[in-house]
Amino acid sequence: MVERALTDFASEAKGSSAGSLSDTSLQLMLTALDAARALYKRSAGMYLSDIALSQLDEASNTLVSKGVALAWKLRSFLVRQSPDRYTASYFCAILEQDSQTVEEDLIHGFVDGYMREKDHTFRDQVLTKLMDREKLISGPIAPLIAVRRLLELYEGMYIVRLLCC
Repeated sequence: MVERALTDFASEAKGSSAGSLSDTSLQLMLTALDAARALYKRSAGMYLSDIALSQLDEASNTLVSKGVALAWKLRSFLVRQSPDRYTASYFCAILEQDSQTVEEDLIHGFVDGYMREKDHTFRDQVLTKLMDREKLISGPIAPLIAVRRLLELYEGMYIVRLLCC
């Protein structure tokens, strides 16, 4: 049922603007994403075709350009669903697309979802990429929030190491 709702939304969103999507469609998508997140915690994930994933990715870009917060929940779902599909450069580019305002929790979810299965070396590479950007302070806020979240994740790993050893 969740897979069907996501696939239907992907088809509906294909080639449409965020403004042309009905409130009902957006609400259904939000509910499907919440359900997928709850189910994902208990299972290995769900199957969505590459076409559906690409369409959902395009929909997230459209939604972000229109300032729809649902876009970040969708992006978080996509990076959890298929993390190998996204390179570090693409991850950073997605953060750059953001406007000047965004809810921190949404960026945290996106960073957590992407970094969930990544090793320490990869996290270092992403952190370096984000910090090396000249626009970190003057550009969109999302990369700065992502850097802070990565540092929080490092701090958490450090505390866990202290408690375990």
